[in-house]
Amino acid sequence: MSISSSDLLEFAEQVFSAASCEPGYRNSVNRSYYAAMHCCRGIQAAMPGVTEKTKKKSRAHARLINSLLSPESAEPSVREKSMRLGLDLQAIKTLRNVADYDLGKTITRLDAEDTLESARLFFEEA
Repeated sequence: MSISSSDLLEFAEQVFSAASCEPGYRNSVNRSYYAAMHCCRGIQAAMPGVTEKTKKKSRAHARLINSLLSPESAEPSVREKSMRLGLDLQAIKTLRNVADYDLGKTITRLDAEDTLESARLFFEEA
C-alpha cells in the first residue's frame, strides 16, 4: 500500500484534533512537518530549474531545503516561489527538531496548530 502527502496531512490533522497534552502536540508538529516536506518534494520536482544538489554528506531534508533556497531557474517567479517554500519548510523543520529532540523546551497547542496551518499552505501551492 502506498500513500500520498495528502494522506500524511490528513493524519496530521487527526493527530492534532486528538492531542490534549504536550506529547500529542509534539507528535502533531512532527506529522505536519512530514506532510509538508513530502508535498514540497512534489512541488519541487515540477519546478523547472529547481533540483536537489547531490552532496553525499547532506541529508535528504537539507538537500530539499537547500535546493529550494538556491534555485537555478532564471525565471523570477519560479525563483521567488522556490525560495519562499524553502524558507517556510526550514522554519517548520526547526520546530519539528525541537519537538522531536529537545524535551527541555515546551511545545504548545498553538505551536502544533501553527505548524499544521503552515503545512496546509504547502498543499495550496501544489
